[in-house]
Amino acid sequence: MPKDICSSAVRGVTFRVAMTTHVLKAGLGFSMPNETLTARTRLLRAVSVLESLDDAQLADLETRLTWRQETAGQQIVRHLEPSSSFFLVLKGKVRIRIVSANGREVAFRMVGAGGHFGEIAALAQAPRTATVDAATNVVLGELAAGPFADLLARCPGVSLNLLQHMARNVAHLTDRVFELSTLDTRVRLCAEILRLSRNGAVSGETLVIAPAPTHEQIAALIGCQREGVGRELRALADAGIVRHRRGEIVILDPERLHELVEREGGVSVTHLVEWSL
Repeated sequence: MPKDICSSAVRGVTFRVAMTTHVLKAGLGFSMPNETLTARTRLLRAVSVLESLDDAQLADLETRLTWRQETAGQQIVRHLEPSSSFFLVLKGKVRIRIVSANGREVAFRMVGAGGHFGEIAALAQAPRTATVDAATNVVLGELAAGPFADLLARCPGVSLNLLQHMARNVAHLTDRVFELSTLDTRVRLCAEILRLSRNGAVSGETLVIAPAPTHEQIAALIGCQREGVGRELRALADAGIVRHRRGEIVILDPERLHELVEREGGVSVTHLVEWSL
């Protein structure tokens, strides 16, 4: 096994340059395809925090990961447990949340393929700050804290990508704390629908969020009871702003939805900037 990811990359790049030169000299006029990449390395290529790594670096990282498959509903890490691995989500989605001693759930976000989680425990060597469950069947790459720190030290592009993601997450959570402290349930719901709509599909002059979270899942995101979500969705439907059916939310009047949120809460960073976590 190579001593580090980046040094192995130099050898990989040298090899590819030499082979490309050989091909060009032969008059064939094309560079080497990526057919030698494994299926696992192709999955790593889709991870946003690893986008600065080349094929050789990704292939080396592949050998350092523990590859895991978990079924929907399976707990991956538990709030406050003393584990410190970093995780890459390669297929499926995971849910990040905390459940209080009295059973009240607070949901933070969903992480889909190409995302990651676990960096806080890995970097701070602290207990887990939240529980992570498989929302669907998932494929994960697990990297122990030591190799993760080595990756960050030797590959500055990965470090920068991780820092940018953490900064966006701080902005996202800051907006959520503000909403919980100052806005009523209806406006918090509208703000969450706007966030969800970024992954929606345009249909004529409407936006369709499908599959949409359940009332219970939305309630955990905006800090209210499930019944409150149903009541406020009906009020928005009566006003002609949204239409809710099983499995989808249709935004009929995006402009009025934005106006309602801005009138009560002003403009937030996460509604101005198009980024995903």
